[in-house]
Amino acid sequence: MQASRSQIIFTILAGVFLLGTVLIFGIFTLAPDAAVAYRPFMLSSVCSDVFYFSGCIAWLLRGLLRPYINW
Repeated sequence: MQASRSQIIFTILAGVFLLGTVLIFGIFTLAPDAAVAYRPFMLSSVCSDVFYFSGCIAWLLRGLLRPYINW
């Protein structure tokens, strides 16, 4: 089965947002002093990353499972 253009785009977006979330958590663990200074920004970044990541994954799964589910 060949992936459509939107599936590829959403997969790349999900990877970028997941990488951003991992980097933000890395800053929290490796540089706690910086985390105190940027806590509101970093918390909102994590929340938005998780939101966008879950949306991208839902869209990807919808496209991948469409041939197997009869709506």
